[in-house]
Amino acid sequence: SSARIKFMHGGTFQLCYAPDGTFAASDTELINALFHTLIQVIGVGSPCTTENCLQEARWHCYFSYKGAYPAECRFQFDGTGARPGWSITHGSASRISWTQSFGADTLDASGAFTSESPQACTASDPEATKLLSVAAGEYGVDTSSGAASMPPVAAATSESFTVVLCYCPARKSVGSATCFDRRDYVQPLGRLYFWGLRLCDESALDASCASHYGQIFPHQPFRIRVLCPPGKACVSGVDASRLRLRISDAATARQNWDPLQGCQTE
Repeated sequence: SSARIKFMHGGTFQLCYAPDGTFAASDTELINALFHTLIQVIGVGSPCTTENCLQEARWHCYFSYKGAYPAECRFQFDGTGARPGWSITHGSASRISWTQSFGADTLDASGAFTSESPQACTASDPEATKLLSVAAGEYGVDTSSGAASMPPVAAATSESFTVVLCYCPARKSVGSATCFDRRDYVQPLGRLYFWGLRLCDESALDASCASHYGQIFPHQPFRIRVLCPPGKACVSGVDASRLRLRISDAATARQNWDPLQGCQTE
């Protein structure tokens, strides 16, 4: 008999077959586990195991006033410092791209989430208004080293935003160039949330937090407003969100999945 299989993760897999359906080590039937075939799937793998879980993965980057990065928005799939459990199996070309940014979430009168306006891989060209464009003549960014960095946030970007990360497994859908069309980026790697915040005057002077301060002086009263990216980034309707302030440390200015990231250390 035959079975239709679709791999969602990249990696190397072993094909096993048992005529009686028994793979236990105690099974003495020598006709079991007949195959020793290895199947190499070009793509990105993660530790999640539920259906479509890879496309629901979360990545977080952040930017400050005028689009400056406090820390590089970088992905590490392989090697030292890689996100735990993630891997990449690449072919002759290995690149990631991203979708257009999500539309705004719909909230009810109490501020609770009701619906979202997501984007999907292969459906749109990369977001090029909120993010600066990649180098001329290129599409996406190279990941053959097992890592990649996103282009900088545009200086005019003032609101948080969300895109879907998409991987090209050395695919060529049109023309002669590999990974040069959005239809080549077929594997979704999850949502990338770009977080921003506003430093603004106290309520009596700026009730709507419309001001944008680039720096704060000692003894100056101010407020912090976290700008939640669309796509269910923040917990809605629950009094669970918290802010924490700590002394900045260049050694711990890392991505949120890194255990040495400053906000996860004491």
